[in-house]
Amino acid sequence: MSNEMSWAARAIITRTNGTVAAPRQRRRTLYDLVKNMILWIFYLQNIRIEIEGAENIPLTGGVILAPNHRAYYDVIPVSGPLQLRGDRKPRYMLKKEAFVNRWISKLFVELGGIAVDRAPGKGRESLSAAVDALQDGEVVAVFPQGTIRHDKEIGELKSGAVRMAARSGAVIVPVGCSGTQKLWTRGERPRLGGRRVTVYVVVGEPITVDGKGTEGTEGTEEMDAGTSALRARLQSVKDRADEAAMRRTYAGR
Repeated sequence: MSNEMSWAARAIITRTNGTVAAPRQRRRTLYDLVKNMILWIFYLQNIRIEIEGAENIPLTGGVILAPNHRAYYDVIPVSGPLQLRGDRKPRYMLKKEAFVNRWISKLFVELGGIAVDRAPGKGRESLSAAVDALQDGEVVAVFPQGTIRHDKEIGELKSGAVRMAARSGAVIVPVGCSGTQKLWTRGERPRLGGRRVTVYVVVGEPITVDGKGTEGTEGTEEMDAGTSALRARLQSVKDRADEAAMRRTYAGR
């Protein structure tokens, strides 16, 4: 197998520490097609992605990607580090409101989307689906902040990522992202072309959560400790991504 990224990913992704891409793993035809199309749209809009710490994502086994959430475009750069890790295919947990009709629902499911009902007490089915995927060795991405936030501090996190880790035995990998807010965020129009925008993605070290068990058996102390650890690690990688973006701004690049 080739140990290079796809041709579309090579056009926009920079490896800041010189790491070599891992051998490419299994293909998911529709996902690969849509992913490469979106990456080329990024390229044509003069958007680039710089990645640090991709080696912190395991090549095999269940992985929960837990990024901060600043804009609607976050799902694309957050998937960038996976290009370096054998082009692993993420499954995204998306609010059920995004599944607006039968055709969109079918597309999202084919792309690996898992619908999440955010109403109190209604998320059990989606959580179980995510745990099943993780136990099958897949990558599941979830935004633990729950919604787009522009605060400097990460703030309170939802417990879903930690619960998924406890039930599945998967590791949580925090991902800091900065720059997508310049593209398309809440209350603003999407950016279409113009000056170059660089998005910075920093991948932190994996977090292991104690207290693996079946539904409803996770201990409150373990969940609180896991959520606190994730919050601290996510704040750290977010700050590093923001600092990289600030350095480029001051350098006029």
